[in-house]
Parts: sequence; C-alpha cells; structure tokens
Amino acid sequence: MILETIKIDWSISASAFIIMIAGFLGMFIAQLYKVIVHSITEKRFAIDYLMNNGGMPSSHTSTMGAMLTSLGVLQFRIQGGIGYEFAIGVVFSFIVIFDAMGVRWEAGKHAKLLNEIMENESKSMQRKVGFNPETDILKEKLGHKPMEVLVGGIFGCVIGTSIAWIYILCANIPPFVG
Repeated sequence: MILETIKIDWSISASAFIIMIAGFLGMFIAQLYKVIVHSITEKRFAIDYLMNNGGMPSSHTSTMGAMLTSLGVLQFRIQGGIGYEFAIGVVFSFIVIFDAMGVRWEAGKHAKLLNEIMENESKSMQRKVGFNPETDILKEKLGHKPMEVLVGGIFGCVIGTSIAWIYILCANIPPFVG
C-alpha cells in the first residue's frame, strides 16, 4: 500500500512545530514586556498593551527573528546547513520588518493628523461625515522606530536560539554528519 511506503522524518516534523512555538513565544514575550513596562510606568495593570501595535520592542520583528533563528539553528543541526526555507524566511522577515518600520509608521503619522483635523472640525462637520469623537479616534501608535525593531530582533534571536537548543538537547538530536 501507498501508506506503508510513506516515511516521515519526525525530527523535521517536530522541528516545524518547534519553529512555530518559537514564533508565538517571540510575539508573546515581546507583548508581555510592553505590559510589564507600561504597568510600572503608568502605575496600573496595563493589560491593554498585550494586544496593542507599536512600541518597544517590535513584536513583529521578535516573532520573525525567533522563527528564523530557530529554523536556522535546527536546519544546521539536522541537515548540516541552512536550506531554501531559511532563504524564504529571510525575505519574509525583511518584508515584515520593513512594513513595521515604514508603512505602519507612516500610517500612524497619518492617523495622528486625521485625528487632529477631525478634533478641530465643527460639530456639524463631524456629524456630516459621520465622525463620533468619542469612538472614531484612529490608533496612532502603529509602527516602530529603528531602535524598537532592533530590540525586537534581539528578543527574537535569543528566544529562537533558546527554544531550538532546548529542543535539540531534550530530543537528543545528534549533530549532522555528512
């Protein structure tokens, strides 16, 4: 039968799961850092920062850094080098980072300007365009400054490397011998 001839390399399948876990941890730890820092600085439990965009560190960059780093470490350990998946990951990481620093940063600046314009408009003009100043305020903090991206990248690399090596050591994955 066909099913009997299919062989699965479980180290690669498990590695994919580990890479996904690294990405989620990269995102969660970066967002949790924002909650902790803002809880201290604002003297309140700032749980809303768990789901907010922008700020220090970039969770987008942390996520991509964790996934890419864990992928590279695991590929190197299992296959003896990095493969095309790593190359694809690098390209997608740059797209995400560019978007976080460029496009979303500019969108935040536009949101701030639009909020100021609508705040200064008369009540009749606000009603005319269907703007409610209590509920229709645009989010202004959308993107990241270069330092926020850099710190997110460092978070991601540390998290991805740690998760990959924990898996390698716990699963007793031997080094590639080719």
